[in-house]
Amino acid sequence: MNEKTYNGWTNYETWLLKLNLDNDEGTYNMMNDFVREWRTNNSIEDPQELADAIKDYLEEIFYVEEHQIYKICDVWTTRDWNEINWYEIAEAYIADTKDE
Repeated sequence: MNEKTYNGWTNYETWLLKLNLDNDEGTYNMMNDFVREWRTNNSIEDPQELADAIKDYLEEIFYVEEHQIYKICDVWTTRDWNEINWYEIAEAYIADTKDE
């Protein structure tokens, strides 16, 4: 068993990002709208392409240049943005929006 896994996710950073994106109603709706639109505009559903799109999207929204950090919601700052498993995040969003 990989000791870095956390609550069923690759690691703590991945779990924490998804938790915070889902835990705030505005962010939850924003992300689901983004994923729905991406899925509508892409004929091939490639989780890696969606992973890259999600990462780019969140970097634009949550990067605080002054402090050189990413801040999600009011209370969370990633310990290491590069540790997030973006592919796993994308797969979760594909599963979450599959029946829509």
